Amino acid sequence: MSRRSRTKGSSAEREVADLLFAELGIRFQRDLEQVRDEGRGDLIPDDPGFPFLLEVKRRAVANTCEGAWEAQAFRAAEKSHLHPCVIYRGDRRPWRCRIYADAVAEAFGAVGVSTRWFETDVQGLAWVAREIMAGRAQA
Repeated sequence: MSRRSRTKGSSAEREVADLLFAELGIRFQRDLEQVRDEGRGDLIPDDPGFPFLLEVKRRAVANTCEGAWEAQAFRAAEKSHLHPCVIYRGDRRPWRCRIYADAVAEAFGAVGVSTRWFETDVQGLAWVAREIMAGRAQA
């Protein structure tokens, strides 16, 4: 991986961390060890109740989420017992978030197992996370 690519990736992770902090009030830090431990994701929340494992992807052209990104997030989320989430964007495009539909079901108080991905924006991801965290706190 080139230095420019690493810089672009770290910059994307910091940008996403800032967006999520603005939406949720939860601080996220980059996980510099995640290359060695696939079960951790790119960003680590300071709130252990945050229900997603986050993979952040940034490419010049990224109009859709790649299947390999979804697979990576799913494998890592399985190890950590979290919902998988891929946050991605291409140049001059908004951030998009891919999450499993079972996370959306949990946000509405239902339990379901789904292998379908649901796409939303950062605000939608924050809403789902808040609802899941509130529901788990009441349980």
